[in-house]
Amino acid sequence: MGQRWLGKTPSLYELYPACPELFVHTGGTLRDVHETADLTKAQGMGVVMSLNRGDQHERLKVLAREHRRLTGGLEHVLFDANRYSGANRRSGSAPLDGRWIDAQRRAGTRMALTDSPYLPSGDRDALRSILGQAQGLGGDVLVALPVHLNWLTRDADVLATAINEAGIPVALMLEHAKDPLGLQSAVIGLVRVLTRATVSVSLLRSDVSVVGAIAWGASMGAVGTESSLRHFVPAKQGGGGGHWPSISAFVPSSMAYRTLDTINAAIAADPDHPERWVCRCDVCAGATLDVIHSNVQAYRHSLLAIAELADHALAGLWDFERSLAWSSACRHAHTINDEVHADTGMKWRPPAYLGAWLKAAQMADIKLTI
Repeated sequence: MGQRWLGKTPSLYELYPACPELFVHTGGTLRDVHETADLTKAQGMGVVMSLNRGDQHERLKVLAREHRRLTGGLEHVLFDANRYSGANRRSGSAPLDGRWIDAQRRAGTRMALTDSPYLPSGDRDALRSILGQAQGLGGDVLVALPVHLNWLTRDADVLATAINEAGIPVALMLEHAKDPLGLQSAVIGLVRVLTRATVSVSLLRSDVSVVGAIAWGASMGAVGTESSLRHFVPAKQGGGGGHWPSISAFVPSSMAYRTLDTINAAIAADPDHPERWVCRCDVCAGATLDVIHSNVQAYRHSLLAIAELADHALAGLWDFERSLAWSSACRHAHTINDEVHADTGMKWRPPAYLGAWLKAAQMADIKLTI
């Protein structure tokens, strides 16, 4: 049997028939369309396009037309209005725009993602408002729920109950300054929502943790193509600094993003363990990660490597197999990070999300094996 790419395998909890489990969450420019088109066409992944402010209806038409030209259709494409982030974001009980839903339907998407406002901590009226409005928009609607992290760390049961009562599919997006699922309490809350949900729940605008979310029952997850699309920051935090960001790439063995300079230094300092640095994705082709030199290479390698990780972690047919495989992958990667630090003397701390998922699994009485 040939390799089974994750994107081509339907979810155990399908958002719609034949929906891929893995999406990429990218920006809303023509460049983004071109960079993700082959992942959608050749690898079977879905894509979420996050639009900037302005004439979003016209922008949607342009992006949809170009994506259809390159791939042949929009079956596995979602459009994120992104009105929940930034200094001028909408918040609370702001109304949903039915015209945005109609625009996506006219473009030919399988599901239409609501232009939901940001959901502040503890605002149950806003939660009911968003879900109630979405109920009247039709059966092909996916409700965006961009939430304060307290909805997972404090009010997971309230959130799960409201989702179940509404009876419509939802997609969570998490606010945090860095990695929202680097917090044990947030992972535990997410697992609680997923295991209690009686409708489809997805996770958008995230990072490697989407694999864990799918393993615990999410219909699908979307991996951000850059750090700003792997969560959304609190409005008061504003944008980043004035420096040009370093290029980072995903290191499969340690399940961590590192800068290319750090990766190259580690490879040079660790000649006795080449298996830690070899990658078999299409970009690396069995070479060590120091073959990556550009942002384009790093971008493509990272997404393909995460897809391969997910392909292995989610190969099981049953929930317990998938959650156990994900926990085992996290434990192994955590160990690799510690070993790299010990063998090279470099600062190589395990990503916080690894420990968070392991602790959450332990609290769920999951027996971990390697």
